Amino acid sequence: MKKLAISLIVILGLAGLVMANMDDLLSFALVSQATTKLKSHEDIVLDAGNEWYDDYFTVSYIDSETIAIGEPRYWQQNTNFILLGNDRALLFDSGSGVRDIKPVVDALTAFPLVVLCSHTHYDHIGNHGKFENVVLAKTQIDFVEPRDSAAHRMAVKEGSLSGPSRSAESVEDGAEIDLGGRILKIVYTPGHSADSIMILDAERQQLFAGDFIYSFVAARGPMIYSSDIDDYLASVRKLISTTGPDIKIYGSHNPDTNLIVYVRRDLLDMEAFFEGRTSGPIPSFGRINDRIVAIY
Repeated sequence: MKKLAISLIVILGLAGLVMANMDDLLSFALVSQATTKLKSHEDIVLDAGNEWYDDYFTVSYIDSETIAIGEPRYWQQNTNFILLGNDRALLFDSGSGVRDIKPVVDALTAFPLVVLCSHTHYDHIGNHGKFENVVLAKTQIDFVEPRDSAAHRMAVKEGSLSGPSRSAESVEDGAEIDLGGRILKIVYTPGHSADSIMILDAERQQLFAGDFIYSFVAARGPMIYSSDIDDYLASVRKLISTTGPDIKIYGSHNPDTNLIVYVRRDLLDMEAFFEGRTSGPIPSFGRINDRIVAIY
């Protein structure tokens, strides 16, 4: 019995140690996935209308003036967006930087271009330095990812440490960008990160959401620096109050970059899930609905 008691104490002690360091273990697991090794074309099946531009990027037309540029061979499967007006174009996120996105953008539009990012995680600003007219949200100008954060360590592992080009121009929450016949609204939506923003095209009922909504929602600061469950809930309620029933929401990570379109129901499910929940000392996982899992 004495040996059994000692064994139980040791097991419980080890379990407590593991639970106390779950955030570190999860961050380590996340960082361990970071790689510049590309998936094979043979492992990727594209939906109809989603075509290869070269051997790396894909191009998909949401409509004739709204284009998704995918990176299905990159492990995070980023999706970046070009929004066209009559006079100008906007690039929302410039990709991982594993490959130069500028030739793709140049092939798709000759309009003067403005570049914004959904947030300043390295895989969304990897090609910012290739463009001249980069605009940041005010919350992004001085945002710095700590060196011990998972995102920074992933960037180090992938050799992608360049930050967004600093610009004298910045945009406030609610600011409008006129592309000529197409008005886009900037919406500040902290949650995934403190500097997260979205772009809303109210006329087309399109919302470009960055990492705020996709199959995995991170709302836990110790794992993803500045992620916050209270910010998530506040931003979700803001979106519910400012978007219509027919809103179509596009996130920045998609399986094989075949676009998943999220809808108002997903926002309502997120509100119901986050309401009344808090981030405890030990990470919790939960299913928001059949398409979205959360950690908080």
